[in-house]
Amino acid sequence: MVFTSDDFAKGTDPFNFDSAGEEVYIFSADAAGNLTGYVHGFTYGREFPGRSFGRYIDSAGRELFVTQESTSLGQENTGPWQAPVIVSEINYHPPDVMVNGTLWSNFEDEFVEIVNRSAQPVALYDSVNPESTWKMDGGLQFTFPTNTELAPNAFALLVNFDPVRETTQSAAFRTKFNVSQNVPLFGPFKGNLGNDGDRVSVQMPDAPPANGTVPYLVEDEIEYSDGAPWNAGADGFGFSLVRKDLAGFGNDPGKWTASAPRCAAPPG
Repeated sequence: MVFTSDDFAKGTDPFNFDSAGEEVYIFSADAAGNLTGYVHGFTYGREFPGRSFGRYIDSAGRELFVTQESTSLGQENTGPWQAPVIVSEINYHPPDVMVNGTLWSNFEDEFVEIVNRSAQPVALYDSVNPESTWKMDGGLQFTFPTNTELAPNAFALLVNFDPVRETTQSAAFRTKFNVSQNVPLFGPFKGNLGNDGDRVSVQMPDAPPANGTVPYLVEDEIEYSDGAPWNAGADGFGFSLVRKDLAGFGNDPGKWTASAPRCAAPPG
């Protein structure tokens, strides 16, 4: 059964969906209009023009509503959209360090890896409004510098220090994790990745409305945990969460495993 905005925008309580995001729910009721208890729906955010949200069941049985490859009014869903820039590795809990006999969280070795899995370069800014750049959100927050571009099949790392000013730490990080000089480091990010679970989100700017506030669209987003069905080997044991392959929808524990940090090495 299909409903359109023509169905919503009439009657005694007309409404339409807000393109900036809101909620959509269906409730069961008897013939008199009394609710009978069944309810199903979700909260959604801003969506890419010309695309839709669709139901997706992940490997853990979670129900998600994610951006679809294309709209499919009255037909079977086309499946999750293949975003070009994705999160490919998350080192959320490096082994703790001993300082004066006390174990401390090793925030300095935290990192998130992103990759442009497409065959085309991706500008990490709005070409019409270049001052509006992409950003990372969730447990860590970072806004990319202006004029940043990610080459085809290229990786980049988000780190918890300033790689430009802290050159000694930058060199030590590259040596420790065997990171090529060709792989850009960006930082410092704000916040830190939660050891028991968190959200990592790659977001791109949308066209700003008349009030000048730049809205953002979610390019890729991962909600990880330190427990099953996520691989707990990444929780302080020297491993990181790595995407098993770069294809398909990523916010699914079945798409990830724990491995020695790869840092811009392709899966396999």
